[in-house]
Amino acid sequence: MKRKSDQSSRSSMSIRTNNKNILNEETATYTTLVQREYDSTVDSDKDSHV
Repeated sequence: MKRKSDQSSRSSMSIRTNNKNILNEETATYTTLVQREYDSTVDSDKDSHV
């Protein structure tokens, strides 16, 4: 319980001081996920063509 409140107070501090960085990180993570998703789609397409 204590740990969770620790984390949330830390992240709200980060958001205030470091808003741009957090957004960039989130965007990068999202892009990576989409890319991975796309890669696996391409892979399965390749498989079905062979």
